[in-house]
Amino acid sequence: MFKKALSILLALMLIVSSISITAISVSAADGDQEVTYTVAGSSAAMFGTTWDATITANDMSFDEEEQLYKITYSAVEPENAIQLKVVKNHAWDEAWGDKDTGDNYTFNVTAVCDVTVTFDPD
Repeated sequence: MFKKALSILLALMLIVSSISITAISVSAADGDQEVTYTVAGSSAAMFGTTWDATITANDMSFDEEEQLYKITYSAVEPENAIQLKVVKNHAWDEAWGDKDTGDNYTFNVTAVCDVTVTFDPD
């Protein structure tokens, strides 16, 4: 009886330690993976196409000083109700819009200007 109980206990300890090691390695792999944030939106004039998260020209750069991701679109023509979201790793699995509602962020451009999109993933 003692040998059987000891065998079961050792088997459970092995399973628990395997799960712990797996969780740690997955976490470390995620931490080492480079993350890309891309702007996708409704204005083909501004974004080069509409709602395409794979366009690398819309990838944001990390600003070390401000600790934010940014992209600036130059000489944007006037347009109403432009919508956008920020997309992680060129896929729609994780996307952010308006910080309060989670919907697409919507804005108007009333005169030719530069538009800077900033994003804080935290």
